[in-house]
Amino acid sequence: MKKSGFLFLEDNIVCPICLEVFRDPVTTACGHNFCMDCLQDYWDHQALIGECPYCPQCREPFNSRPHLRKNITLGEIALRFEQDEAQGSRRPPLAGPRDVPCDFCSPKKLKAIKSCLQCMAALCQNHIQSHYEDKTFKNHQLIEPLSDLKANMCLKHRKLLELICKMEGNFICQMCVQEEHKNHEAIPMKEERAEKEVEAKRIQANVENQILMLALEGQKHRGRVNYLVKVVKTARDEVTRTFADMFKELKWLQAKLTDFIDQEERSALVEMGNSIQCRQEELTQLKKQNVWLTVLIDDPSNYQFLQHFETNVTILILFQLM
Repeated sequence: MKKSGFLFLEDNIVCPICLEVFRDPVTTACGHNFCMDCLQDYWDHQALIGECPYCPQCREPFNSRPHLRKNITLGEIALRFEQDEAQGSRRPPLAGPRDVPCDFCSPKKLKAIKSCLQCMAALCQNHIQSHYEDKTFKNHQLIEPLSDLKANMCLKHRKLLELICKMEGNFICQMCVQEEHKNHEAIPMKEERAEKEVEAKRIQANVENQILMLALEGQKHRGRVNYLVKVVKTARDEVTRTFADMFKELKWLQAKLTDFIDQEERSALVEMGNSIQCRQEELTQLKKQNVWLTVLIDDPSNYQFLQHFETNVTILILFQLM
């Protein structure tokens, strides 16, 4: 019961981001716990790619980046757990992602230290003790732990596949060499791997060289893009500035032409006004003469007609010549 409670506690004081025991734990509004640095780094990355902050576990969004405060109680529990872990550090380690897990451990898989060819299983430090202490397992062959032992075993002879047949390209065991592959060339898989590993490293070096070349080419392209953006911006600014100067010049020319037209209009209107006034005065005089002539023509006295005609006719003629 104590062990199951211990495992339950361990599962609930591990940060979902770094998968380690909490360091300065904080609790979000949605109730999930994280290391403060882990959550801050996660939100920093979100801000960098233009995303709004949200809970990494349930993905509940936040309107703004929350202000984080340490969960003191959870922090003390995590610290106490680490202290207990340090005191019990002699226990066998749990299997990591790259380790071979023990086939007999449950539910927590410990790291296997050997594989048994007869048991066809990987064994941890605890479960291998029977192979050392019980005579029943005396003749069992132990090898370095393998993750897929069955795939590495010769099903016919129940021996480890250690050789490769050059003629057929099959993986074989030491017993196969003495039977169906008796006259075939067989070499240890280690030697074949060493040869292939050299080729793989050569290919890898070529791939890395191509990656480097593409990275350099990408850098050159980015430089060209930046240069193009700069040139286009300069050209756009120059066009804007040129047209602004042209518009300014056109505005000035427009003002000048408008002033000239206004002056010409005023001069023409003054001249036309004077001409109209002169014509009006001339019309008035002609009307007066017409009235006088009408009266003169209607005068029944010959004497009066001739006297007034001779007196005023010279004036009439001069006025008409003006």
